[in-house]
Amino acid sequence: MTATPPKSPGLGARLARNSLHSASGRIVAMLAWLALTPPLVRALGPEGFGIWSLFYALAGWLGALDLGFSQVALRFGAAARAREAGEEVGEYATLAAMGYVMLGLVWLALVLVAREPALDLLRIHGVARPLAAQAFVAGAVVFIVSGLANTTAAALQAWDRFDLANVVSLTTSLAQVAGLTLALVQGGGLVACLVAVVAGWTLAFLVGLALLARGVPAFRWASPAAARARLRESVGFGLPVQASNTLAVAHQMLGKVLLVRLVALAAVVPYELGLRVSTACFTFANLVLVAMLPEASAMHARAESERLQALHQRAGRYVSAAAAVLASAMLASATPLFVAWLGHEDANAALALRGLAIASYAGVVGGITGAIGRGVAKIGIELEWSALALVIHAGLGVWLVPRMGLAGALVAIAAANVIAGLWFVTRLRRSLGWPVGRLLWEPFAVPVVAMALGAWGGAQLAAAIALPWLALIASSAVAGVVTLVVLLGFRHVEWREVMSLARRGFAT
Repeated sequence: MTATPPKSPGLGARLARNSLHSASGRIVAMLAWLALTPPLVRALGPEGFGIWSLFYALAGWLGALDLGFSQVALRFGAAARAREAGEEVGEYATLAAMGYVMLGLVWLALVLVAREPALDLLRIHGVARPLAAQAFVAGAVVFIVSGLANTTAAALQAWDRFDLANVVSLTTSLAQVAGLTLALVQGGGLVACLVAVVAGWTLAFLVGLALLARGVPAFRWASPAAARARLRESVGFGLPVQASNTLAVAHQMLGKVLLVRLVALAAVVPYELGLRVSTACFTFANLVLVAMLPEASAMHARAESERLQALHQRAGRYVSAAAAVLASAMLASATPLFVAWLGHEDANAALALRGLAIASYAGVVGGITGAIGRGVAKIGIELEWSALALVIHAGLGVWLVPRMGLAGALVAIAAANVIAGLWFVTRLRRSLGWPVGRLLWEPFAVPVVAMALGAWGGAQLAAAIALPWLALIASSAVAGVVTLVVLLGFRHVEWREVMSLARRGFAT
């Protein structure tokens, strides 16, 4: 069945609209998770929360070992829709769903075999060991249900229904928060929390199925035979995506592992707290990158090289600007944030947030190029980027963490992101025959100056205000405003265009 996609607004308006759709749900989810983390820390204790952190690290690693199935459903589905071959979207989505179930069973078997040696390697013993073993098994189960939920979301995004894909994401977060709240109220402990996470993903998958059926009438799930016909093409794209994702997740989680292995299990808690905040905040900058991928895939399918180059340059300015505003706010308000959030000052968590905010900024800048690279199927270069970041991070981490502890882990990840990001943009643009020029330094020139000035001004204000909530709000606002003013002053972004895109995004 072939479906002709409806006429849509211009590129800028579509990116703004799709990003705003996603942001609306993420704001609610972020606030819910931030509210829930302090009681989790208190209820689980340092070692229990350390296991909770390792559970998310394992789930992330397993999620990266998925042959890129959800990315296949999004990338090839968007390209098929651009060619008015709507039936192919269902074939790629069906292949992805089948792949997650089969791979998930494989990972479950491997986890059951390898968990005890892994716990020995991490030096987890005593009462924490059986809980960690259960968390490892839960990570494999999460792989299956999260993969199915993400497949439905990817199919919706491929059909340009980011509003419905956002509902899937929002269902996941709110269902998990509700389940975790119930578990904590009833004193269920870590196992009950793991069950809540699995239940949240399962509910999101069911919601995704319903939204595809009602919101995209032209979408049809394909037969297993029709889906298997797409396997070779999907594996050719998905294997490098899987390898790249595996390296990227290992890079992101390496700091936790080094702190657990080289310092102590409890040493990962401030790193995890900082990572939760920075990940939640930078989600908003990454939403534009998610919206860029189907646009880049469609342009590549239609051989629109000039528009693709313009997308990279234009979106890059706005994404780097948004990331700079977010980073400056976190750098300025790190100390009062944890006082207001946890009820006491935590110097290590504040240090972790500052270091991870800088690392996340550099990661987002690299992600701008990554979205284009996946859209044009230049996955080999993305794989090189992920490998380089991991190698630099590991080398610096093994050297610095035993000497500097938490600070060494932060220096290692930030340096790796900056160096690998600069290298990646150079490689991809040269492979596409585009000039490198100012795009090599533009994301790190004016935005970094603006970020530094904003962070300094906000930090001065935070130190002068005694009330933590007031200090948090005031320092974040001042840092963000100063950063934005500098960006506008140097014409890194245009205020008129920002407002126009925002209005059109909300309007559509």
